[in-house]
Amino acid sequence: MATQPQNKASLGSRLVRQSWWLLLVPALLAAHLGLVSTLLAIGSDQEVTLDDNAYLQLANSLNFNNPEVDAALARFLRARALLKGQDEWQEDLQQALVHWQAAQEERPLWPYYHVGALDVEYLLGSPAEVLQARINTLMTLAPNERGIDRNTLEIVILSWHKLTPDQQTWAVNRIASSNHNTRKYLYDFAVKNNLRNTLCTRLPWNQVKRLCR
Repeated sequence: MATQPQNKASLGSRLVRQSWWLLLVPALLAAHLGLVSTLLAIGSDQEVTLDDNAYLQLANSLNFNNPEVDAALARFLRARALLKGQDEWQEDLQQALVHWQAAQEERPLWPYYHVGALDVEYLLGSPAEVLQARINTLMTLAPNERGIDRNTLEIVILSWHKLTPDQQTWAVNRIASSNHNTRKYLYDFAVKNNLRNTLCTRLPWNQVKRLCR
């Protein structure tokens, strides 16, 4: 009868010896997340050149749940595409779009990833239905998120003739309800892109009378 407690003690000792490494899992996970975050921060601060961003690439290879890694790679690829110029930017922009979509899968309700994707889709010369679908997503996803206004409405102005009438009305209302500085900036941007008359006739006159005379 004395052997039963001894066997139990022996078994418990073996289990402790065999599973001690489980105690290290939280520490290893924290170290991994810290390394990815450090690489992301360093990579995001690097000057964009025609070379690959080694820090962001390494962060991406180690990443498994941080959408900001994909977002940072998308921004880098978009910036590098602009350096290359329109004749050579197709591949980088396509890859940037892939990373924006990956970020959306990780964090589907974050509208800024959709704004980034919309920007790339515009640069790629995407057809009207692609831009319309993305704008519809933003209209539904972020009806009250004013932080996306400037970037989103810039692309809307550039893509004006590809939008549906409802989307154009939404954009005008969004501009009308924005703060004065944003509205003035977007008006100037619209003038540069041949939409002065559109905004002057569709925005409330008390908002644009000084700008449209």
